[in-house]
Amino acid sequence: MQVFNLIRGREPQSALTELQNAFAMRQPPQIVITPSWWRWLPLIPFNISVEVK
Repeated sequence: MQVFNLIRGREPQSALTELQNAFAMRQPPQIVITPSWWRWLPLIPFNISVEVK
């Protein structure tokens, strides 16, 4: 739930910065928004999917 609270409602670049500051990662995170013309991440957590590879 912590990831959702950090990124929901943000623009992708802002969300990437927040994730990189909050978590130690081997590779930079990737954010894919659909539809591609939408500018912000969803506000509702069930509309956000997180994959850890």
